[in-house]
Amino acid sequence: MKRTTIVIGLIAVGIAGCVTDPSDREREITQVGNSVTCIKPPPEVLTSGLEAKLDASVYKLGQIANANISSGQKIEKIRETLPQVQSFEVLEYRFCRMYTNGLIDKTTYNELVRQVLPSFRPQAQPESAGDSVPPKKAIVIRAQDFVRGTNVAIDQCVVGPGTLANALPCIGQPNAAEFDFSVSAAGAYRLEINYTAASSRPVKVILNGTVISDQALNGTTGNWLNSNLRWVEIGKVVLKEGSNTVRLERSDVFPHIHDLRFVPVSE
Repeated sequence: MKRTTIVIGLIAVGIAGCVTDPSDREREITQVGNSVTCIKPPPEVLTSGLEAKLDASVYKLGQIANANISSGQKIEKIRETLPQVQSFEVLEYRFCRMYTNGLIDKTTYNELVRQVLPSFRPQAQPESAGDSVPPKKAIVIRAQDFVRGTNVAIDQCVVGPGTLANALPCIGQPNAAEFDFSVSAAGAYRLEINYTAASSRPVKVILNGTVISDQALNGTTGNWLNSNLRWVEIGKVVLKEGSNTVRLERSDVFPHIHDLRFVPVSE
C-alpha cells in the first residue's frame, strides 16, 4: 500500500472512531485480533472548526511521526508547525488513529505515546485566591508511566499497546505498581481506572498510604483486549498539594490496566 493511499484513507475516515485493518497491522497484532480503542476528544476541545484544521494536518503529522529524528525533535516540530494540534487529547486521538489506519507502525506508535505525548499533558491549574473550585482539568496517568513495580511490565505478557499487566515469566505471582504525580492545589477528585478483564481480578488501591478500595476492578469487561477497555469509578478522594502517590497491588496477577485519572468534583 502506498503512503498516499494510507493518508487519503485516513482523511476520508475523519475522526468518527477507530477502524482497524488487520492487513496493515503487525503480525503480532493480527494473530491475536487485537484492536486499539481511540478516545475521541471531548466537545469543548474538538470544535467543528478545529475538525477541519485537523483533517488538513494529518499528512504533516504523519511526516513528523515517521521522521528519522529523536523524540525531542518530534516534539519541537509539532509545536512549531502544527499549533492546531497542541491539545493532549487531540494528539492522543490522532496518534491512535494514525496507528489503527496503518500510517505508523507499532514501534513508532509506542514511541509517540511514551516519549512525545507526555510533553503535551496538561498540568493541574492552581486555584484563584479565595476560590475553592477544584482544577477544571482531569489528571490523567498512563499505566505505562508507573515508577515502581513488582512483577509487572508493559506489553510483556499481553499484546497492548500501553497495557500494564503481569511480567515474565508470565506465571501466577503478586503484582504491584506505583505512580507518582504532582498537584498544584489540594482538592476533591473522583478516581477512575480504565481496564479490561475476562475474569475477576480485584485490586487493592492505596492513595498516599490510605486504602481507597480493596475490591477495585473486580468486574469483567468481556475479554482481555483493548477493544473492551472500560472506565470504572473507584471512589472519591482528596489529593494534597504537591506530590501524591497511588499504588495498585494484588496477591496474584493484575487485570489489564491502561489508564488512571482523577476527575475534579465538588467538595
